[in-house]
Amino acid sequence: MRAPHDPAATPLEEIGTTPRSEPDAPRVVVAVDGSATAAHALEVARAEAELMGASLEIVWAWTLEAIPSVAHHTSHTWADAHVAAWAAPALAGPRQVTTRALWGAPGPKIVEAADGAALVVVGARALGDLGFHLGSVSRYVLDHCTMPVMVVRDGTEASPVDLGGPIVVGIDGSTPSRRALDWALREAARRQVDVVAVHGWEAPAAMVGPVPTTMQPANVLASASERLVAAELDAMQAVAPTVRREGRALCRGGSQAILDEAATSSLVVVGCRGRGSLLHRALGSVSHQVVAHSPVPVVAVR
Repeated sequence: MRAPHDPAATPLEEIGTTPRSEPDAPRVVVAVDGSATAAHALEVARAEAELMGASLEIVWAWTLEAIPSVAHHTSHTWADAHVAAWAAPALAGPRQVTTRALWGAPGPKIVEAADGAALVVVGARALGDLGFHLGSVSRYVLDHCTMPVMVVRDGTEASPVDLGGPIVVGIDGSTPSRRALDWALREAARRQVDVVAVHGWEAPAAMVGPVPTTMQPANVLASASERLVAAELDAMQAVAPTVRREGRALCRGGSQAILDEAATSSLVVVGCRGRGSLLHRALGSVSHQVVAHSPVPVVAVR
């Protein structure tokens, strides 16, 4: 991955523009802000656009606070030049690339730009053992965007874009998780990798009332979890039929089950519940924990 260009070092007349893609063509939208995290997210977005046969749209949402005071009198021209020059390495790719500088609050503007996209990519910065810092913009996009959103963990110039490992998807029998499984299977077909469908369950800490004599409660829960996984995979058999898929019913919390499997994967996919005013309400507690702590990129699907 190459470092972002310095817009001040690139004459405006050398930047040029790229045409917008056709309205019905698939698009991958990536939000950038000039950081190393965003640069790595851009690399991942480029790879995804290639897999999907999609155009790539690089979006920088800005306000006057984001630009030097000396450029205020030509702020819109400066902003256009800034995002185009910063994203210059991506312009040489085989896919159509568009750069857009959007005036206004970043979160709402990115969500607006993402309307109708096949995928939206945002970055998250590492916080050591605490997980990843999504930032107010990424949190807003996850909370409000109706398109699939990929959160890419902090990266550096040496960070590889790994598309070769299996895809882990959390399932629970709900409609959002079925959409997540559908998305994961189609993505696995593009990457030519396996899918691991995970359902986590927990044994009750204590039993109240009579305990069945023929089967322990933990066995009942385990069997129910295994049946759920098998039924969900069977229902999706027609989706990407050539993709090898494996189901795992694990005795641990839902988020921990997914995170444990994520350690050997290249991507995690989770479903999320509608819109809400808070991120954990929109994603659900399991999905929120996965997004915050996954060691690999996570796609949240509504």
